[in-house]
Amino acid sequence: MMQRFLVLFAREPRREAQEKGFLRREAAGFFARLAEDWLETARSVGARLVIASPLEDRLAWQKCLGHAGSYLWGGRRGASSGDRLENSARAAAALGGHSVIVGGDVVSSARALEDAFTALEWGGDAVLAPAPDGGVSLLALGSADLDLLGERLGSIV
Repeated sequence: MMQRFLVLFAREPRREAQEKGFLRREAAGFFARLAEDWLETARSVGARLVIASPLEDRLAWQKCLGHAGSYLWGGRRGASSGDRLENSARAAAALGGHSVIVGGDVVSSARALEDAFTALEWGGDAVLAPAPDGGVSLLALGSADLDLLGERLGSIV
């Protein structure tokens, strides 16, 4: 079986909460639990978690999830959200294997993640799961199609 990588595209929990407009301190705990759940879900389907977050968030992620032995650091760079999404997907693709990307505000689902990896392993070109707000909650594309993630898709994730 090819290696599996789950890319969590998110700011550290406190900043994720602020970006979503949650000002109460408890909101950071909610986003931390989402990330912890994705870490466990990744493990349950034989995937390695990759945190795609700005470099300045790294220390906060280490406090949240522990030291990097349980996950990989992917970083996140680019001038726009689309650029950051595309660059994160390209960095994950460079690891080899199959990569699935989820947002930091998405509730984990082992079944959805396993189904996504299975589709890719059986030769699927793309996996997309819609989010209730009209965006995308889970996505994977082949390397040849990653340019689709730029501004066009990045604006709805």
